[in-house]
Amino acid sequence: MIIELLTTIKNQLGKLIDLFTELVDIKRQQRVPLQERHIWTKGELLDKMNMSEPTYNRNLKKELLIPMRLGGSDMYFEEDILKAIEESRRKGKI
Repeated sequence: MIIELLTTIKNQLGKLIDLFTELVDIKRQQRVPLQERHIWTKGELLDKMNMSEPTYNRNLKKELLIPMRLGGSDMYFEEDILKAIEESRRKGKI
């Protein structure tokens, strides 16, 4: 009974931490005007991350990368790329 209660509390605290992390990310994004946010193209992402096209497509399918599609081109805010890298580290992929 106590172990189940502690497990439930631990899970709820984990969810709270995730929510606070999201709130901090939202606040950070709100501080920087849109004109000053760096946007990466698909080509820049592949080049700077030394990523192959199949790896890129795999990351799209896994929804690790979520592009903004503008005029048929995939584009990313730099902070979204950093978030994807951090998620990969958290999952032990990097």
